[in-house]
Amino acid sequence: MIKLLTLFLLIFIGTMALAQSVETFSISGNAVSKYSGMPIRGSSVIIAKNKGTTSNKAGEFLISGVHQGKYKLSFYSFDYKRKDTVITLEGKSIRDLVLSIPVDYKNFNNKKVIKDTKRKIAILFVNWRESKQDLNADKLFQTKYDIRLKYDGFEVATEHCMRIYNRAVIGYLDEVYGEKWRDDLQGSIYGLR
Repeated sequence: MIKLLTLFLLIFIGTMALAQSVETFSISGNAVSKYSGMPIRGSSVIIAKNKGTTSNKAGEFLISGVHQGKYKLSFYSFDYKRKDTVITLEGKSIRDLVLSIPVDYKNFNNKKVIKDTKRKIAILFVNWRESKQDLNADKLFQTKYDIRLKYDGFEVATEHCMRIYNRAVIGYLDEVYGEKWRDDLQGSIYGLR
């Protein structure tokens, strides 16, 4: 009987030790712009080589199935600087981690605008405080020039970024269409004087 009880205890302790060694945890949080505090959607948040996720519209991310240990959590997004953060998982999940990411100003240049115009995703940031949105005029502008007008909910960090990007779009439009395209604008564009 004692041998049987000893065997049972050894099996039980071994099972518990094994269960603890395969226990997994999660890491959740938000990716936000360092300058504006706005969420960064569609960014890659990666831990280890093969585990990661993409942030949703609210900048939220969740990585599940992570074992205890020390990891480098990496953030990637086109218009933002890469950010690496060392985290340690010890017996519990990490919740509400905030990744505050600075903008990579080098990405707001003519090359980006050229790529965006070829992909038909270029935009002009409109100063919504000084402009009234006219959906019909905006639709005509977009159809004619393949450039969208964006009034609010900007996903770039600062007005400075909007001006840099807009200047490159304005340069592109001036080069392709001359200055006549400006007559079709209904709003006040950041960076256009």
